[in-house]
Amino acid sequence: MADTTTGVTISELTPTTTLTSTDCFEVDRGGGAYSITYEAMCERLKESLGMNELLDGLTNILG
Repeated sequence: MADTTTGVTISELTPTTTLTSTDCFEVDRGGGAYSITYEAMCERLKESLGMNELLDGLTNILG
């Protein structure tokens, strides 16, 4: 599994209220684990959903 944390549960992770463009999220795709950055995820959502204004607003709120 790429860029994954092993042996730690979500409740053991340090909470945060901000995101940076390089923060990664794990994606499970057909049993395989992949990672995507917050910045790339926002760009893909903009392209696929056509929600530029909403996502620009979320980016301004979340950082």
